[in-house]
Amino acid sequence: MDKKNKKAAFEMSMTTLVVIVISVVMLILGLVFVRQIFGTATKSIEIIDEQVQSELINLFGEQGGQEVVVRLGTQNTAKVKQGTQGFGFVFGIAPEGVTNLNNCKYTITKATGGEGCASPEDWFVYGMTNQAFDEILQTTAFALIKLNIPTSQPTCSQKFYIRITCGTEWDRQTYFNIDVTRKGFF
Repeated sequence: MDKKNKKAAFEMSMTTLVVIVISVVMLILGLVFVRQIFGTATKSIEIIDEQVQSELINLFGEQGGQEVVVRLGTQNTAKVKQGTQGFGFVFGIAPEGVTNLNNCKYTITKATGGEGCASPEDWFVYGMTNQAFDEILQTTAFALIKLNIPTSQPTCSQKFYIRITCGTEWDRQTYFNIDVTRKGFF
């Protein structure tokens, strides 16, 4: 009878070792997979950034004379779900006659009115007043506007103005709308 117990104990310890080895291999494969996904995602973001810049530069050429472009569709409106963190969009300028784009700044102001938006000034991650552009390429400049919409924010619609100045030689204004929609289940 002792032989059977020893044999069973040996088989039990072998099974345990096999399970441990398989678990470690699966853990390592999982970590490699996650690392590969995040590495690819970072590269995708860089490609999208270049594509957005290229698209904006093309828009300046196509829509002759337009010096400010906000890329949010024909109505300059973004629909953002409640609780969204890090929603962003890019706008660009191509001011004619401005030689130093480093002097260009923008300020975002809330339009009067708005349908039920509580403290929309707090949504802006990078601030709203006298902001420098994030990237300057020869005769164009780009800025990323990033928003965090609180989960407690009721559905609403708010219009904002962007005033862009380049020293005293250039001054333009455009707008965009943010429509906060219900979060939903997913």
